Amino acid sequence: MTVVTKVLPKLYKYLNVKKLPASVADVGGKMLKPKGALSYVKPSAKSSDELSQSIQQAYRAYSVSPYVNEYLRNKAPMSASANDVYWGLKAGIAKSQGVAGEFIRGIAPKRNLPITPDTISKYVFFNKGFTSTAPMSKSDYANCFTSMNGALVKFEIKKPMKAFQASNGYEVIFDTNAFTPDKFKIIQEADKNIYSVIQL
Repeated sequence: MTVVTKVLPKLYKYLNVKKLPASVADVGGKMLKPKGALSYVKPSAKSSDELSQSIQQAYRAYSVSPYVNEYLRNKAPMSASANDVYWGLKAGIAKSQGVAGEFIRGIAPKRNLPITPDTISKYVFFNKGFTSTAPMSKSDYANCFTSMNGALVKFEIKKPMKAFQASNGYEVIFDTNAFTPDKFKIIQEADKNIYSVIQL
């Protein structure tokens, strides 16, 4: 399939992190340490213009490297910059009018979590991070993230769900824990490397 990275900005330079350290310092040395369970410091109320800027800044940081998902999935202390990305994306999702239709994402296997019918639900239903997808019209973009032995996951959204839609048209980001087994089911397609997540 066509690889579209040549025509896109440099998106998704993933951190190669097995496990984040117990505390993660920001570039400025500031650090947000949760008490017990992870907690995030919600910024104070902002004007509409400031909020829009915060949302766009959060997405720009996320599009270069969605490191905030590593914090969330590893339950690591949240750095100040990751905290800003977290709340910026949350605000962008909250402002959404809702999306419906078909979206797709590519998933690469991890050493301790290969792509199988049994483990695919862990990628979908137990994802503590944000779920990044592409519209079906940009399916080649999702293919860039599958790697060898990876899989494509299609999301069929019948009832509109809130999600952040990037202005570049390549990405739709759903909230943390957006897909749960009580509201969705997973079906493996005839092509064994394609799964459909269907809204009930």
